[in-house]
Amino acid sequence: MRLAIIGQSVFGAEVYKQLKADGHTIVGVFTIPDSGGKEDPLATEAAKDGTAVFKFPRWKALPKDGGKVLNDVFEKYVSVNAELNVLAFVTQFIPMEVVNQPKVRLAIEIPKIILSFPSLH
Repeated sequence: MRLAIIGQSVFGAEVYKQLKADGHTIVGVFTIPDSGGKEDPLATEAAKDGTAVFKFPRWKALPKDGGKVLNDVFEKYVSVNAELNVLAFVTQFIPMEVVNQPKVRLAIEIPKIILSFPSLH
């Protein structure tokens, strides 16, 4: 299955590494732009493997500008032909066009520590 990872931070990088180690095909990583001259850990990890990395400050126009998905961003996302989106520490608003694009749609990665909370069982 062709996976797109949308996320950031060390958690996103760890999700990326685990999915690669499990033999999954990652066709694109979508993350935040560099900040203060420093690249996000997810982007750094993906670039080591030559995985396509896309850095978007936002996926949608601001509400005052219509709030719709940005065409150039959506075209780049569609270009990787993902079958499943994996969300790993996402702080951006992901448009429904992106959520609904792949045939399997999306999976949300939750840290294992969260799953150990008794109230979630």
